[in-house]
Amino acid sequence: MVKKLANPIQQVLEAERAAEAEIAAAQAAAEAAVTEARQQAPIILQRNENRTQRAVERYEKQQSKLRKLQSHALRQKLAAKLAGEQALLDAHFDQVVAGIFKDLWPQADPS
Repeated sequence: MVKKLANPIQQVLEAERAAEAEIAAAQAAAEAAVTEARQQAPIILQRNENRTQRAVERYEKQQSKLRKLQSHALRQKLAAKLAGEQALLDAHFDQVVAGIFKDLWPQADPS
């Protein structure tokens, strides 16, 4: 706060000193904040790295679980299809064997 001085020059000088003191205090506070931020930066970086690593591990675990579920569903689907094809083959096995014998068995020469 500026005192009421009779001399205007003294008033200006007093205001300059007050402003310089305020600037110096602000600079000191800013430097302290920067110093603290520099000290905290490695800690924050490490914490963020740990969080990122945990997130990656969770994602990989989820993807592995999803892959297992998808492969299990695919195996079940293919097993059902294979069973259907096997049943169809079993149903027509005799016809297939007869057709193969007919095509491959030597035929007696009709002459």
